Amino acid sequence: MSLSTGNLGKQETSISGMLLVNYMLFQKIWQLTYL
Repeated sequence: MSLSTGNLGKQETSISGMLLVNYMLFQKIWQLTYL
């Protein structure tokens, strides 16, 4: 993962981080509801 300088780079990393957190939360909720 390349880190680009500037506002765009920060936005990209924050968006990808949010997506990762959402994915992990979704996985946990899915596991809890599935069991």
